Amino acid sequence: MYKTSFLGLVGVCVLSLALPSPSVSGAESLVFDFSPDPLAKFRKAPDPPAAAEEQSAAETEEAVAADARLLTSGNGLRLDFERLEARPGERWIEGSVRLRPTRVGLESCKLTAALFRPGESQPVAEITVTPIDERGRLRVDLRRHGLAKARFRVTLTEGDQVTGSVEAFLSARSPERPLDPDMRIPVEIDVPDGIDAARSWPVTFGVPFPAGALWDTAGLRVVDGKGTELPSQCEVTGLWAPEGSVKWVRFDALVNSKDGCYVQVAGESKRSNPAKAITLKSHGDDIVVDTGAAVYVLGLGPSPIKEIRSGDRVVATCQGTRGLYVVDQNGNAASASADGEDMCIEAVGPVAACVKFEGFYRREDGQQVGRHTTRVELFAGQPFAKVTHTFTITNDTNEIWFQDISWELAVTAGAKPKAS
Repeated sequence: MYKTSFLGLVGVCVLSLALPSPSVSGAESLVFDFSPDPLAKFRKAPDPPAAAEEQSAAETEEAVAADARLLTSGNGLRLDFERLEARPGERWIEGSVRLRPTRVGLESCKLTAALFRPGESQPVAEITVTPIDERGRLRVDLRRHGLAKARFRVTLTEGDQVTGSVEAFLSARSPERPLDPDMRIPVEIDVPDGIDAARSWPVTFGVPFPAGALWDTAGLRVVDGKGTELPSQCEVTGLWAPEGSVKWVRFDALVNSKDGCYVQVAGESKRSNPAKAITLKSHGDDIVVDTGAAVYVLGLGPSPIKEIRSGDRVVATCQGTRGLYVVDQNGNAASASADGEDMCIEAVGPVAACVKFEGFYRREDGQQVGRHTTRVELFAGQPFAKVTHTFTITNDTNEIWFQDISWELAVTAGAKPKAS
């Protein structure tokens, strides 16, 4: 049974190549890589073997030759696969290739890889490259063509003569626990004490998937107990293997706590958007985010949040304030600085957006005393922001430590101001 939960309503769940000819098909599912091994120079050449070691090596070579993963054609072509199958969460079957042409140089050789459906002679994918080294890597993707099994062939051509050819039978395993159409994964909503119910409230949660069960998030929806779709967005946050199946998906959704919440596996269709989707745009050096309930101006410098507006009224500003600042044991202050600071959009969608800031705390003389990573998350239809701040000490704590870490903003009081 699939099940996920989260605590609170706004909590985060713990969760150089030989190129093929453009006219050749198969470049997406067949890959040769003859780029240099970056670790080769660190490997020590072995000492010459003794007689006993030579005999042992010969026996080992004989055993290896009997391995179906090792394919040879004379001395000119050798393929060595790590496995002859892709496990459920993997896309690629990987191996190594070794060439020893005897008739011509590498620049006059061609290496061709072809993938066939069982029992067919016409390849579903084929690629030809000119190798630039005697050793390289090889990757094969059966899943792109919907193949559970396939025949794979590699041919070495020296000049105009084929001097080597090897074949292997490859397979791609299916998941042990496939996703059923229209299955629902329950999400437990833990409403904080003192709150009876929440409507159209932003929640963030993560859902894990078994290896090979999910390759695309296009068919995932967030629905309530009646099957009504809720506004949501999602992103893949973990894979089972490089370019493999999905392991973790993060969801941002607007939920009604009394109606229940589920992640539904459905056919591909357009997701439901909130009545007023969040918008994000650049304005000079700043980023302006409109949630529908408030407008946030974000930018580099002492305060990641420069201004907050509600309608035509400015309700908060960084003008005349220290923004993010720290105070050391001697009373010396340092503020977040735009010098060397980076700002990037980490996520944006109809329900939520996240902007990340990374930079230094600096004193007035420019000396840096620490780093910060600050994320500002905003949600459709909501006036508040969720801020995550990480302070990294970059100096010897025997020489400097801190008595205060704060964020200062100037707030315009309303008719009935209340602090909490």
